[in-house]
Amino acid sequence: MKEILKRLKSPVVIAQLVSIVASLIVTLVPEFQGTMDKIVYSITVIINVFAGVNNPTDQNNF
Repeated sequence: MKEILKRLKSPVVIAQLVSIVASLIVTLVPEFQGTMDKIVYSITVIINVFAGVNNPTDQNNF
C-alpha cells in the first residue's frame, strides 16, 4: 500500500489517471468526446515527454 501511495505522488501517474478518467467520461457521456479527445491527446504527449527524459536506471535523478 505504501508503494501505491508513493507512486500516486508521481506527475506521470497523475497524468495517466486523468487520461483514464477522461476516457471513461467519453464512454459514459459521448457528447464530450471532442473535448475529452483533446485532453487525452495532450496528456498522452506529456506522458511521452516524461518517458523520454526519464532515466529508469538511476533512481536518484529524474
